[in-house]
Amino acid sequence: MKTWPISRKISVGFAGLLALMAYLALMSSVTMRNVMQGEGAQSRSYVPAQQEATNFERDILNARIFYIYYVTIQKPGAIDKGEERFRTAHQDLAKLAELVQSEAALAEVRPAVAELQRAMTAYEEVLRPTLAMVARGERSGPGYDAQVKEWAARGAALIAAAEAVEGESAGLGQRSRSSMVDSLSHAVLLGGVSFTVGLLVAIVFAIWLTRGINGSLNSISAELRVGAGQVSLAAAGVSDASRALARETSEQAAMIEETSASTEEINAMARRNVTSSGNAAGLVKSATASSDEASMAMQECVAAMDAIGQSSQSIAKTLQVIDQIAFQTNILALNAAVEAARAGEAGKGFAVVAEEVRNLAQRSAKAAEEISELTTLSASNSHVGSTKIAALVESGQKANSAFASVRGLVEQIFQGSTEQGRGIEQIGRAIQKMEGVTQKSAASAEESAAAATQLTAQAEMLEVLAARLDEMVQGTQADGGQVGQPIRRSLRALTPEPRMR
Repeated sequence: MKTWPISRKISVGFAGLLALMAYLALMSSVTMRNVMQGEGAQSRSYVPAQQEATNFERDILNARIFYIYYVTIQKPGAIDKGEERFRTAHQDLAKLAELVQSEAALAEVRPAVAELQRAMTAYEEVLRPTLAMVARGERSGPGYDAQVKEWAARGAALIAAAEAVEGESAGLGQRSRSSMVDSLSHAVLLGGVSFTVGLLVAIVFAIWLTRGINGSLNSISAELRVGAGQVSLAAAGVSDASRALARETSEQAAMIEETSASTEEINAMARRNVTSSGNAAGLVKSATASSDEASMAMQECVAAMDAIGQSSQSIAKTLQVIDQIAFQTNILALNAAVEAARAGEAGKGFAVVAEEVRNLAQRSAKAAEEISELTTLSASNSHVGSTKIAALVESGQKANSAFASVRGLVEQIFQGSTEQGRGIEQIGRAIQKMEGVTQKSAASAEESAAAATQLTAQAEMLEVLAARLDEMVQGTQADGGQVGQPIRRSLRALTPEPRMR
């Protein structure tokens, strides 16, 4: 097969492709049959829902019958059997709701099941009061008749809702099966037609592609020969450019070395800035601590002045008590003088004592008034002093805030200087790496010049490969050594020789 023309190889490849298409068509038919079987199995998921709906309808009908026996004739055991059937109906409804929620195919039945649950709740709301009335012996009267009528109406609505769920489940299964059969029938027909048309198109495409590839490969072979000559000429240009790059790289290395020295000086200055900003931050921190201590002392002074003011208020209250006592004593002295005057000669001595007591009470009242004035003046002065100290504390707090701002700025300067120093160090390391890379680039430029010579030899090898490509396309033996000679001669005649820089 290595000596086959490429057209024969492509034809054989397309024959294999057609065989593969036939195999895929067979597999597609088998797959569609499996899909039909799988869809049939899925459609059978509607049967459990329909069965549960039927069970619910049966149990709720039995429960209603036993309830009717109990309500109408109070048949013994009817209420127990009715309750048992009603609980079974509840279980059937719960299973039905769970099945509908878990199966995506039953999504259309969910509204009907929800309506059935609501009807069940409404029926039970009327059932319990009705049974309670019968248990109490209330079996006649307008209220009893209305209750029984409402109970019967909701029971009928519940049965209708159950029948609706059962019918919806059965109809959904039937519609799904019909839709599945129609869809698969159309898919089988469409697959057969598509396969036939694709087979015909593949055959026509194979013939057209075989002819086109032969022409394209012939053109590629010629272009390879021309490209080989151009690569040879480009190799000479690459060699000259590599030498020029080596010279320029050497000059760049010298400039980078000078830049590295300048960067080292800048780095030294940055380290000095970091040290100075650190010292400034320490001084600001000390000043802030001193200011905080002064602020605390002034706050304590304000507290002491407030305590003095409170003591003055206490003294004022005490003086008011003394003043009242003096007033009462004065009244008592007047009463005693009056009584002494009534007593005549026997009360003269007592009158003198009463007068002295009155004088002492007046002096006490005057002294209390003077002390009150002094206390008021002291409290006023204390308040003024407290106000001024508070203002001083506020000024100190503003100064502390300013110190904090200055401290923050200094710390920012310190951090910025530190980061700047790190950045400059990184720049220095990067410049050193650049210097190494530049030196490597100079060496690589010399290597590129040597590789350009090898590229010329590879261009001649491309001409040999183009001759072998002709052999593959045409199926005949070509002279690989002579095919590229005319093209190389024509290229050298048309293209000027490269000049050294």
